[in-house]
Amino acid sequence: MSTTDIAVIPFALGSFRASVDDGIVHNAAFTLTPERARRDRFGVYDALRDYFAGDVDALDSIDVTMRGTPFQCEVWRELRRIPAGTTISYGELARWLRLRHRAQALAARPRGQPAGHHGLSASVHRHVAHDVGADSIEDLVE
Repeated sequence: MSTTDIAVIPFALGSFRASVDDGIVHNAAFTLTPERARRDRFGVYDALRDYFAGDVDALDSIDVTMRGTPFQCEVWRELRRIPAGTTISYGELARWLRLRHRAQALAARPRGQPAGHHGLSASVHRHVAHDVGADSIEDLVE
């Protein structure tokens, strides 16, 4: 039986809310509704508070559920491995993954997923778009 908890970080214009089951974030999003701070018993609130206060490594301690295709989940797992403060292009990410897909496919945000969820699962602040000037990953890897 799982134990569900909610972590809420208030902001001047709203809140950031994370649903946590047994220490794993399953859903997270910014809302325009101001809420009072709410601590969870698993430490997600503390990690989010530290992150929003400037500790970019704090997200690394949060476990998340990744919902998507096997390809998307593989990419997000790799993105979480990029050290905070480091940026790579989608082309570099594609080389890391040795994929035979276009680098642009790595940049596509899946439809139906909230941006906040991806911020936690993919650490999107660590990768950047870059015009790789290649027709395929095969061109990049060679």
